[in-house]
Amino acid sequence: MKTYYKIIIACFILILILFIAFLIKPSEQKKDVKVTGFSNKTTPTLKLTSTFKQPKKNLFMDQKLGFSFFYPEDWRLSEKSKSRGVILYSPVKKGESTLPRIYLSILEQDYTNDPINLGNSETIKVYPYTVSGSQATRWSIPSGIQSAIEVVRFSKDGLYYEFSLIYADWEETETKNKNAVSTFNNLLSTFKFAK
Repeated sequence: MKTYYKIIIACFILILILFIAFLIKPSEQKKDVKVTGFSNKTTPTLKLTSTFKQPKKNLFMDQKLGFSFFYPEDWRLSEKSKSRGVILYSPVKKGESTLPRIYLSILEQDYTNDPINLGNSETIKVYPYTVSGSQATRWSIPSGIQSAIEVVRFSKDGLYYEFSLIYADWEETETKNKNAVSTFNNLLSTFKFAK
């Protein structure tokens, strides 16, 4: 009889362990590795995704207009930002310029086809661009007579969005703030519409 009870107790413990493992296992699954693109002709592609890619405080979200974007942790959002205008400031040390700055303007009027008036600069580069699947136009204006500026304009659902980066007032600061263009590009790459 004792052997019979030992087998029953061992089976009961095994079932209990398996039951607990099934309860715990889904919550312990790694969420930072995802296998995508698996077929019998190719090897699995591992795509690392972090659940903490961007801290929540770095997310700007406009629920009324249904868009969001991430901005760098050390940049600050203007306290005067409204749904039709947002200003982001780079980290500034005492005595330094407040550049670079990024502006987002949301307009109801279409002026994206009007020529941009930036001091008749002959070095303006204009080229097509894409933001969140929307066709856009991008202007790159190096410093000289005016500030160094990057402008991206696009439209969606009857509203016109314009992102502007002012990153230098004169040529000396342009190279110092050149990483601002990379920050600007990263911000634009995270811009998305919820709808």
